[in-house]
Amino acid sequence: MAGADFVQTQGVYDIDAFEEWMRLVRKEWLHEKVYILAGVIPLKSAKMARFMVEKLGAVVPKHIMDRMENAPNPKAEGLSIAVRTIKALKKVDGVRGVHLMPVGWDGVVPRLVKDAGLVPRPETAV
Repeated sequence: MAGADFVQTQGVYDIDAFEEWMRLVRKEWLHEKVYILAGVIPLKSAKMARFMVEKLGAVVPKHIMDRMENAPNPKAEGLSIAVRTIKALKKVDGVRGVHLMPVGWDGVVPRLVKDAGLVPRPETAV
C-alpha cells in the first residue's frame, strides 16, 4: 500500500523452506498485492557456498553443500543446481518470476536462461 510493486527475495537454495514461506505469503494474500521474484544465485564453488552461509546467512541445505564439495566440475554443478532451482520455483504458486544474481559470473546467464527454459519469455496480458 506504500507503493511497492514487487519483492525480490535473497538467493533461494532451500526450496522446502521457500515453499513454506510462500504458503504464509498466500495465506495473507500478499502475492495478490505485489509480484514475488525469487532470487537465484548460481554457485561457482564450494568456497562460494560456504561464504554464502557463513558471511551472508544464506540457507544452503546439506545436500547442496555436499554436491558442491564433491563436484569434479563445481561450476557445472552450480549451474545444474541453479537450473533445478529455477524449474522448482516456476511451479510455486505466487512466484511471478526469478531474479538472477550471477555474483561474479555474468557469463553464466545466457546458458542458465536457456537451460532453465526461461526463453522465449511468456506472453503477458497488459
